[in-house]
Amino acid sequence: MKKADIDSILKENQFLKKRNQELENLLKKKVPGPAPVPQEQIYRSLLHLCPASLIVSSLDDGVIYDVSDRFCRESGLSREEAIGRSTVELGLWVTPDVERKKFRDLLLRDGQCLNQEFRYQRRNGNVITCLTSAVLITLQNRRFVVVLVMDITDRKQAEEARQEIESPYRFLSDFMTDIAWITDVKLQTLYITPSITKLLGFTPDERSRQSLDQKMTPDSASRVRESFARVLAVEKQGKLVAEKPATLLLEYYHKDGTTRWMETIVRGFHNARGELNMIHGVSRDVTERKRLQDELQQEEIFLRSVIDSLPGVFCIVDQRGRYLIWNRNYAQVTGFSADEIRSMTVMDRTPAPARKVVSEKMRYAFAHETVSEEYGLVCKGGIVKDYIISTCRINYRGKPCLLVNGIDMTPQKEAQDALKQFARELEDANTALRVLMHRRNEEQKAIEEKLQANINDLVIPYLNKIGRVIREDPYKQYLNVLESNLREIASPFMKNFLSLQKYLTPQEIQVADLIRKGKRTKEIADLLNTSASTIGTHRNHIRKKLNLANEGINLRSYLQSLQ
Repeated sequence: MKKADIDSILKENQFLKKRNQELENLLKKKVPGPAPVPQEQIYRSLLHLCPASLIVSSLDDGVIYDVSDRFCRESGLSREEAIGRSTVELGLWVTPDVERKKFRDLLLRDGQCLNQEFRYQRRNGNVITCLTSAVLITLQNRRFVVVLVMDITDRKQAEEARQEIESPYRFLSDFMTDIAWITDVKLQTLYITPSITKLLGFTPDERSRQSLDQKMTPDSASRVRESFARVLAVEKQGKLVAEKPATLLLEYYHKDGTTRWMETIVRGFHNARGELNMIHGVSRDVTERKRLQDELQQEEIFLRSVIDSLPGVFCIVDQRGRYLIWNRNYAQVTGFSADEIRSMTVMDRTPAPARKVVSEKMRYAFAHETVSEEYGLVCKGGIVKDYIISTCRINYRGKPCLLVNGIDMTPQKEAQDALKQFARELEDANTALRVLMHRRNEEQKAIEEKLQANINDLVIPYLNKIGRVIREDPYKQYLNVLESNLREIASPFMKNFLSLQKYLTPQEIQVADLIRKGKRTKEIADLLNTSASTIGTHRNHIRKKLNLANEGINLRSYLQSLQ
């Protein structure tokens, strides 16, 4: 019930109480001295003018002794029909056993009944709701009741209708999870829903006494004041912008000392003069959503750091080839800005001759998840750089996309080209070296042949002449060995045999040469003027140094194989 209705009922009750008191005084007291008008005329006037239905009846049997004119109009009964009959007999009570009993019990207990609602029945059968006040009077040991009845049926029906209309809204107000509120232009709370207690711990009454700084953190309060100041500045220019809803994310204090993030939608209302006089708002707790958003933002920052640190170029493209994400290196390599890359597709960065192949490879990648190929990447200025592109199909933001990673092949290709050039130069050098080696071998062969011819022509004949003069041993054998070595001095064996000098001693070289020529141990000992055991020791040393010990290989055969 509204405050205005309550005030009206209270005023009427005060008036009825005053009239009851006057009637009671008339019945209980005698007027001292002569009255200016007859008491009967005063009594009749009161009954005629009383704005409520007035009834004087017996408490015990309910018989009516007198009624006001208003009673006759409200009940549909004349005074003659009502007086002398009981209220039960007239059918005035809707439920005599309940309501009349309650009425009688109140009078017997308190001596009066003030502002009680009872239902009565008119002569035509209509039921009305009335606000009833009564007082119990005892005269000559008989109990009488003076009753004032005011019809509030229309008001009751209006109130019930209003309550019926307001019931869904009251339910929303009492049980909604959001907080609805109203403030004045000084941001002082005028009304707030009970849901604030569940969300922020404060009662509506506590909230109404809080200032803006007590409601929210300093940063949020500052943003509210700044936003409100901007709105007021525009409002002063005659533009009613406050009625346009605005959304703010504010951090409110909870009664337990913690804070809650609330998404608040606010709207201003103007009075008939166009002045901003109230601000309505609805605040929703989005603390968990804010926490998740902050975590997601941190993850995005971490992911961006990881992406930017990846070698080569990295990007995510959708099925239309549009760039959704790319790393810093991609922008640096291509030379395009973020807005330029956002407006491009993969085909824009592909050399024209390769676009058909790339388009087919993209369709294949979306169907088979992974592809790795070498492609050209068109950079700013038309420069094309070669990259090994690897793709992987992923779901990004609920849509199939390709994750693309490219490694710059330009340094590798330059290295390969340099290596090929070096190989060509090395091949040319080898060719020249082979020519030089062939020429050297030819010259050496010519020198060897000339040396051997000179030995054969200029030295051997003189050795033969000496051999014919010297016939005794061991000088004869010395000459034979000398002649044999001179004839073989340019032979392949001597070249191979001389290579053994780094392993064999001079004495062992002599022994090895004589073994190769088929000399026996004793013959070698005689030629070298030493004992056979010493020659045997040299033979063992030679076998060890030539890795022939315990091999079962004939030493003479091995030495002859060196030819």
